[in-house]
Amino acid sequence: MKVTPISLRFFILALSIVLVGELLILAVNFHTGLPMSLVLLAGRLLLCLILLLLVAFSGPGLAALGLGSDQLTRGLQRGLLWSACCGLAALVLFGILYAADISSFALISTELPTSGRELLVFFVTGTLLGPVVEEVFFRGIVYNFLRKWGVLLALAGSTAFFVVAHTLRAGIPVPQIVGGLAFAIAYELEGTLLVPIIIHVLGNAAIFSLCLLNNFM
Repeated sequence: MKVTPISLRFFILALSIVLVGELLILAVNFHTGLPMSLVLLAGRLLLCLILLLLVAFSGPGLAALGLGSDQLTRGLQRGLLWSACCGLAALVLFGILYAADISSFALISTELPTSGRELLVFFVTGTLLGPVVEEVFFRGIVYNFLRKWGVLLALAGSTAFFVVAHTLRAGIPVPQIVGGLAFAIAYELEGTLLVPIIIHVLGNAAIFSLCLLNNFM
């Protein structure tokens, strides 16, 4: 892929915005008592808009990340193809785990809200807004910032950032490690951020749907 220049100043600015945004989400939830799902929805939507505007007007530009209007069709097609391949690989892995009498749900289990409204908000946030925000930041900004020092450092560094941001429980965060590497590799090979966004969106949708189905079984 063509290296997209990300300055240290822009990287620090974007990182600061994300950290402040996450702290504000926690603060609003704590002081208002509003459901966390609604606060997350509003927070992720605002953060998504801010990051996209930041990239478009103060950073490398959306086209440099493969999000230009003339790049969307190809990005969507390649993203769907990658998603199909990743889904097939996951299916094979789950089959192997099942044959070894290992529960695959132990790797992807996610605590879902119990009420219908909060569940809907959770799905919108987790399958749409969350992946867009995370791909713009972790791949579009972090990966591109580290890419000037080589592919391996960019892969390892962006994945490490991604894993740390998602580590909420004990144990090895296998889905986050595999996902972070897969998203970064797809971005490196395709050169458009829409590809990892599509993989991330459909991957999260599949995981949450399986967890929801498992709750009814």
